[in-house]
Amino acid sequence: MSSACGCLIDRRLCIDNLLLFLEDKTYCEDVHFMARLLFFARKPVHLNDGRGYYNYYQRASSVIHNFNRRTMEDEISVCHEIQAFFQAHRVFDTYRRTMSWRLLKSTQELVLNSNDHSYFISLCAQVENNDIWSCPLINNKIKILSYLLTSNHSWLVRIILNLRTFLRR
Repeated sequence: MSSACGCLIDRRLCIDNLLLFLEDKTYCEDVHFMARLLFFARKPVHLNDGRGYYNYYQRASSVIHNFNRRTMEDEISVCHEIQAFFQAHRVFDTYRRTMSWRLLKSTQELVLNSNDHSYFISLCAQVENNDIWSCPLINNKIKILSYLLTSNHSWLVRIILNLRTFLRR
């Protein structure tokens, strides 16, 4: 459960723990909220069948259909804020692998652009190789390129990307 959409949440839980949505983010603000909410929840319950119905309308201008650099930056900063939250509560080791996966997913576009490689390396320097290979959120091409970048083989990634451009793949 990573979305607050359709959830029934006890108001006291939000007030007592100062849980608010991030107002300066356009993407992943619900992930940030839900990670903290579930941390403080004593008895989260998942109901398979909905007890209420609402009209769901997704606009063509929705951020989901217009992924750009700003939404990527929002997702990366939310990952870092959740990581800092877990570290402050001394539970980060429990969530380290999941947070690494989320960060790899957020930064996958950086892998495909040679100009962004140093930025990717600075963000993902702490991601372990096992986390890259086991990440279910990225495809094998991104896994290979991410592994090479975090293993200080950016020169090889540049060659692969240039070959892909040359071969138009």
